[in-house]
Amino acid sequence: MTLLARIMDLTTAIEERVAAADWAAAASLDEQRRELLPALFAGNEKVLANPAARTVIEQLRARTDGLAAAIQGTRRALAATADQLHTAPAAMHAYAQNRSRTGSVHVMPVPAASGRALPSAALAKGSETA
Repeated sequence: MTLLARIMDLTTAIEERVAAADWAAAASLDEQRRELLPALFAGNEKVLANPAARTVIEQLRARTDGLAAAIQGTRRALAATADQLHTAPAAMHAYAQNRSRTGSVHVMPVPAASGRALPSAALAKGSETA
């Protein structure tokens, strides 16, 4: 197996691990790949002169950019989820305080032609009257 083929195989494996959200395995494979990349060019300037090799290297770069974008997207989604988990206790506490002050029937605004607010129990039953 050529060095370039090994790097491409590692890239495929990294893509599979990222798709499966197996971050530890993806990081380990990426570390192996990063160790091989310098050897691809070391003392071998002919690689860049070869159109076929250049095409494969451009594909490798595009796939790496795609991986980076996927990881960034996942990082943003995880940050949003972490923010929700961080704020959830306060929201639940506010809900519990409101419930203790108002009892089990809560008045919730409902956009209706009459402009009336309906008790949440009526909403749960699908009733349109209070």
